[in-house]
Amino acid sequence: TAHTFGVEYDKSPFRFVAEMEDYDSNITPFEALRLTGDYRKRFSFGGTLRLRSRWSNVRRKDRTRRETRFFTLETLYRQQLSPTLAIEAGALYRNESDSLSGNDEGIDLDLGLEWKVRQTEVKVTYEYGRFQDDFSENKNSTLFIQFRREF
Repeated sequence: TAHTFGVEYDKSPFRFVAEMEDYDSNITPFEALRLTGDYRKRFSFGGTLRLRSRWSNVRRKDRTRRETRFFTLETLYRQQLSPTLAIEAGALYRNESDSLSGNDEGIDLDLGLEWKVRQTEVKVTYEYGRFQDDFSENKNSTLFIQFRREF
């Protein structure tokens, strides 16, 4: 059984959400508090910006009494360069603090170019990520090339 209570306030360009969840289970019972804040902006020159921050605190109600806190901060900017060409850039920062496994921290950066003509779309995206915990540090980079045709 899960009971979730929350409140949402949306007054453009801002949006705030607060939520509390009580999850009753024989296997993994927990209580969670989640807070989210958004900012959205459209510019007259064709760009859009989104900023989002999230914080969560999850307390397990089993024998471990484990507590986990998550914090994320993300931004996304999209610029329409022409009617058929757009560029997009994003960043995501993530921090996790866990009473059992310690602290984890990471960042993801994305840069993409999108070309769309009629039913054909080509998207090229480069992603870079770095994640660090108490035991190791991981770095990765990926290049995606997507072709899509709608019929």
